[in-house]
Formats: sequence, structure tokens, C-alpha cells
Amino acid sequence: MRNSGGRICDDCQMRPATTLSTIELNGNVYEVALCDECFRKRNAASAPVYQAFMQQERECPICHTRLSEVENSQYLGCSECYNVFRSEVLNNIYDLHRTRKHIGKRKKTPRRNKTVGLSDVENMREQYHLAKDEGRFEDAEEILDFLRGADDDKR
Repeated sequence: MRNSGGRICDDCQMRPATTLSTIELNGNVYEVALCDECFRKRNAASAPVYQAFMQQERECPICHTRLSEVENSQYLGCSECYNVFRSEVLNNIYDLHRTRKHIGKRKKTPRRNKTVGLSDVENMREQYHLAKDEGRFEDAEEILDFLRGADDDKR
């Protein structure tokens, strides 16, 4: 289904068409332009062309990736696929993250004091190596997180 490009509805011949679809049925290609009202009236029940349209699997118009391929591989073919399969992508993100917004692979390290001097960083590195050598791995990890935050601040 795509924009009709200013055509008049093929059914009522009065209102501007809002839906344009190209359908292949029994070797014949049909292009049908309908307004919203006629599309609702037909509701894919009366003509085989409309039935075929409703059963047709959605496909990206740019890269021709089908919805079933996206569902199986979890990869989109191009940037337009994000628009074409938007609702499915958002549902998939929600299933994974329990939110509609993708957060990333890992949590961001909390930003600490942004005015950390060079001597403080060197001191913390010494503390990190000391904690690691003594087997205090949780302390070492905490210091390392702090150092990563300080390195990010320098950039």
C-alpha cells in the first residue's frame, strides 16, 4: 500500500484515492486506487483482488525484504525497513527490554566528579592495581568504573 499520487478513486470516481496497491493475481498485475471510504466498504471481502491484497505479505519497497525474513533473522534490510515494519520492530524491542525505547548493550557508568585532576586519576590507578593484586575484585571493578568515567570526561 502506498500513496496514490493524486489519482481519483477507481471505485466511486469522486474522491481522491489515498491507497494505491499493485497486486499480482493469477499472472495478471492489478493496480487499484481507492479512497478511504471505498476501501472500508470493500473491506477485502468482495473481490479476489482485495483478498489477495490482504493476504499479501508486507515487503519493503526499497530492498524487498519481507516481514517473515525480518521476523526470522531479526535484521532489517535497509533504513526504509524501519518505517515499513515500525510496529513489529517496536513490539520486538518491547519484548526484549520491556520498554519501547532501545537503551543499549550495557548501562552507562554513572558520571562522578567531573573535575578530577591528573594526580587523582594516577592515585586511583594505583588503588585499582593494589585492590586487584590483593584480590579485592569488587573494589577494583568499582575503581575501574570510576576511571572509565574520568577518561570519558577528558574527551
